Amino acid sequence: MDEDFGLSMSWLEKLKLLSEVAPLLAHLQMAFAESDPHKQTLALIDAAQWAAGRTDTKIDDEALQHIEAVMRTPEAQRALAFAMAKLGVLSNG
Repeated sequence: MDEDFGLSMSWLEKLKLLSEVAPLLAHLQMAFAESDPHKQTLALIDAAQWAAGRTDTKIDDEALQHIEAVMRTPEAQRALAFAMAKLGVLSNG
């Protein structure tokens, strides 16, 4: 069970792991710091693309490219604003 949570890792192994995921943490930090839901969505897609790029699977890369392309359209931006307003996340809807 200790292996499941990294408890048996040496501090050097933990430091290496942290350095490997640091870019993802930076992407996520930028996403959560963003106040605009559309920009936040694009930043989260960027973080997901970074993570997907670390796998050998190509379908996740392709799917995220399509999602990003759709989210960059004015229609998606308006749909997201509509949904956020209906959920009460935005006060100007």
